Order: sequence, then structure tokens, then C-alpha cells
Amino acid sequence: MPEAMSRWYVRSFGESYPILYPHRNDAHADLEIHQLIKALHLSGDERVLDVCCGAGRHLSALLTRGFKAWGTDLSRLLLKEASNRPEMASRIINADIRRLPFKNYFHVVLNLFTSFGYFLDDNQNKAALKEMVSMLQPDGLLVLDHINRFNLQRNLVKKSSEQRGEWGVIQERRIEGNRVIKEITITSKDGSTTCLTENVKLFYPHEIRELFETTGLKDIRLFGSFEGEPFNENSERMIVIGRKQ
Repeated sequence: MPEAMSRWYVRSFGESYPILYPHRNDAHADLEIHQLIKALHLSGDERVLDVCCGAGRHLSALLTRGFKAWGTDLSRLLLKEASNRPEMASRIINADIRRLPFKNYFHVVLNLFTSFGYFLDDNQNKAALKEMVSMLQPDGLLVLDHINRFNLQRNLVKKSSEQRGEWGVIQERRIEGNRVIKEITITSKDGSTTCLTENVKLFYPHEIRELFETTGLKDIRLFGSFEGEPFNENSERMIVIGRKQ
């Protein structure tokens, strides 16, 4: 497979991101952080790392609540947007998820909104998870928010088309083996088009448990929402929490 195709995430998380995910706003992130704090029983004194923080929605919510928080992302464009917020300018770091800064430093590491499973090579996905674990202090918590495969398989919308402001957006989705692939065409009012791809690995619960265990995590729990609801096949999300050994 060509290098450009295997690194689809480099191109997809850029200027078009706000067009594709307008509902992922500050209010949405603030609610998720509020729910996570309650579910994890956090005091507010913890050091938190938001891996794949994007434009910093969740990071901003953490900082507003007084957490000592930092964020990392590969997308310089999204980090530039994050740096426009004064409180975050010194709290963001450009980094590959497989080569993160700090070691054994954080009480909590977050990886939210399906920011895992991007690599076609399973060894690279495992390396990314292992790197996140290495950021944690002993007994620190890793929180990974991912797709619930069961729910997706039953409710996959194969094609959608809508107008978002001055852009027309067509999204075609399919599941191939253990990956969900989304092909996106964005058409501007002048007729120019941008074509993007998203290609993410899907996990069954037992697979993600095994992956957590092999990367040094214990006390693994699965939830179906940020509020800590029990996970089942109908859950909207699959939120996995593990504690560093």
C-alpha cells in the first residue's frame, strides 16, 4: 500500500476537520470531561495528558477546572488552532503518538474520540498504546474512547450526503475485515472538491482487553458512555480504562 494511503490521518486532520465534525464543540467536550471526572473520581490535582488533543477542546475543559494538563497531537494545523487559546499556548506539543514526551509522569492519560487504531500495522498500534502507558506513573489511569464495534456493525450508515454551510459533504462508509473505512468528498460552492479517507481498526472487547494487558495495564474496565454506564452491545461508545501495573 502506498505510504500516502497508509498515513491517511496526516491529510484528514487538517483544514477540513471543522467541516466534518462541527458537533464536536467546546460544550460537547466540557460535558464529556465533567462526566469523566465523576466516573474516575478525580480530585482536580492530577496531572493529565490528552493524547491526540486536536484543537484542544478537552484540554481547555481540563485547564478550566484547574487540572495540570497538557496535550499532544501530530497535526500542526490543529495545534495552531489550539494555540489561539491563551491558556493552552504553552500546554501543547507536536508529537507522534508512538514517540511521546515525558515518562512516568501523569496520573491520567486520555485518548478520546476514536484516536487509536489508525495504523495498518498492528505492531504500530500496539507501540502507540505502549507509549501512552509509559507516560503514566505507576497506578496511573489510561482512558481510551473508541467505537463500539457491535453497535457500528448494526447501524452503519453506508452513505450520507448533506450541505454544511457552503460545503457539500458526501460520506461513504464500509467495514472491511476488522477496519471501518470512510471515504469523504467535500465540494465547495465554486465546484472544487477535496477527497479524504479515514481508516480505523475495530476491536472486540476481548481484543482490547488483551491489548491493554500486554502493554502493562491491569484492572481493566469497559464502559458504554462517559457517565460510566455499563458497556453492552448497544452502547454508543466503548470506553476502556486500565491502571498501570
